[in-house]
Amino acid sequence: MTDVQVQDLTPEQKPIKGGRLKSFVDDRETLKGKRFIFTVAQNNTKLHDEFWATLTRMAKKRKAKLYVSQCTYNKKGWQRITRDSLTVDGTHDTEGLWYDARIEPHVLNEQVKVAEGLLFCGELDILPTAVLPLSGLSNYSGPHSAIVPHVKMQMESLATMKHQDAKFMYTTGAVTMRNYINRRAGQIAEYHHVYGAIYVEVDKDGRWFARQLNADENGVVFDLERVWGPTWDAPAKEFGRPVITLGDVHYEKRSASAMFGAVHMIDRLNPETVFLHDLIDFKYRNHHNIKDPHFLFSQAARGEESVKHAVEQTAEWLFGLAKRFPKTKFVVVKSNHDEALDRWLKDVSAASDPHNALYWHELNTVVLAGLKYGNTIDPLEFAIECEWGGNADNVQFLRADQSYVINGIEYGMHGHYGPNGARGSAKNFRQLGVRVCHGHTHSAGIIDGIYTAGVLGDLDMGYNKGPSSWSHSHILTYSNGKRTIITQQSNGDWRA
Repeated sequence: MTDVQVQDLTPEQKPIKGGRLKSFVDDRETLKGKRFIFTVAQNNTKLHDEFWATLTRMAKKRKAKLYVSQCTYNKKGWQRITRDSLTVDGTHDTEGLWYDARIEPHVLNEQVKVAEGLLFCGELDILPTAVLPLSGLSNYSGPHSAIVPHVKMQMESLATMKHQDAKFMYTTGAVTMRNYINRRAGQIAEYHHVYGAIYVEVDKDGRWFARQLNADENGVVFDLERVWGPTWDAPAKEFGRPVITLGDVHYEKRSASAMFGAVHMIDRLNPETVFLHDLIDFKYRNHHNIKDPHFLFSQAARGEESVKHAVEQTAEWLFGLAKRFPKTKFVVVKSNHDEALDRWLKDVSAASDPHNALYWHELNTVVLAGLKYGNTIDPLEFAIECEWGGNADNVQFLRADQSYVINGIEYGMHGHYGPNGARGSAKNFRQLGVRVCHGHTHSAGIIDGIYTAGVLGDLDMGYNKGPSSWSHSHILTYSNGKRTIITQQSNGDWRA
């Protein structure tokens, strides 16, 4: 074959060339600053004007940098055009893709380092109709937590080595309006579309704190103690008091720093209601280790065998908290570790436990007397109120399957019981069709309106082995029903 010059070839004859030798990770830049707001804009879609005004105003007043990634949605069948081949021109050309010109100074379609251990994956262009946008990304960011641009608001906790901080994956929510094909995938995506962003603040030691900014239809955003609108901002207390779902308490295995930080959070945010899950751990006769002779010996060697003492300690903390915050209602949700006390009372072998036999008989006498006269007595509620010497007007114990709804959100489930006898999980709670705040897994998360809290107790309970996704994370629900997850650092700090 005769040699030819490249310029003599037709476009169809020219070889395709491309690719890169190094990964984009090698070119990753580090953002400058201490405060950031991340969101995403969909192609050929108008901005939510009020929400955009709120974000830009919030960014200016807080001196935060606002970044917007672009995502593409093939609404009219474009086959070969992507966001990377476009410029932001602000036109409404129906023959191509466009983005609102206002986002141009804020566009970030690259992967960057936000802070130590946190990335923004602006290079990801995930279809807005993706049901689980974080699927397949568990190791995409390596050991780092990551913020992924997507119109849904989801969050996952991922395991790391046991004594390292858990890794989190966040999606952002969108700054553009709902704009989908009127078919199944598009209709589902429209239902789950969130006007939202992720706010990140970094403290003087480089530790970062990420929170969801979840806007209402008017573009109004709550963030901790302040409410932000398109042209105004005001103290959140002027709009009502929030609700806090603390991570599972496990009082006997409490983390002193996490407990201190959580109490400080309650003090600052002044919630109307605080929900408590796994109030006790039942450490001294823990159902995880009750048949382990080595565990029982170690408990005895440390003098940690009294169930009554555990109840006394928990009662003192609970009612002390209620006394300190008399205008806050504390609701104890029936949980699996609380039920360990119930199971222990039904275990006849416990009657021969020399350290706890008397207490076992005392509680069983009350429970059986109640059954005799048709009254079901909750052992934990009775035991704690007895140790305290009564009850408090602002403390309530929920029974199993007792619903507790505020602003259309169900708070009465711990999370260990799932539908139709299955094990509980955030994914199978979606079928309930209602928003839920629950605990149990110790791994914080968000999926389709189901929010999962972490744990307030120690991240090493003794019985949890191997890599862990546990974190000291709590759910904050604002007075308008919008929610965010607050995660504490190892020293108990919950904000920068």
